Amino acid sequence: AQNARHRARPLLANGAVSSLPTVSVILATWRREESLRLVLGDLARQENVTAEVVVIDQNQPATSESAYAEFRRSRHRLTILPHAPGVVSSRNDGVRIARGEILVFIDDDVRIDSPRYLEIIAQNFTDPGIDAICGQELSPPDYRPSNDAQGTFADAFEEACFFYRATTQRREVFHLATCNFAIRRTAWEKVG
Repeated sequence: AQNARHRARPLLANGAVSSLPTVSVILATWRREESLRLVLGDLARQENVTAEVVVIDQNQPATSESAYAEFRRSRHRLTILPHAPGVVSSRNDGVRIARGEILVFIDDDVRIDSPRYLEIIAQNFTDPGIDAICGQELSPPDYRPSNDAQGTFADAFEEACFFYRATTQRREVFHLATCNFAIRRTAWEKVG
């Protein structure tokens, strides 16, 4: 946890769930092998959902196999895509090879505390009215959520573009933080 820059928490779904959509995690990495190993360990411990994790490795030389060791012992599927540096093209190419109905984007330097993180994300998408969600981003040193709906933004435009990511309150947002968001594949394909 000490190496983490942020911690990711999912939004909570409302109501009971009968079946969950399939999930692919898109994880671009560059120059953070230890952080990648830690977040893959967190993903390896995910319960109640079997996920595909697509690691887009922008490193030369490639990330060592030891970073993947714990994850490879899990029931989840791992795909490693070697890629030139460039986070946007890396994520786009990761989506192209991913198989899940739900695309979850996290950064290589986050930590995931809950073993139900992916399950809770998938539960949100049992509501056909939801196309995308963005979860909390909790920052050091205390990684504490906030009950405040707003941060200390200078104006309404800034608030619309960069919502307060530590809030526990559900709300509509106009910007998805790539360190912790998920989108329905069909919505991704519509946007391009």
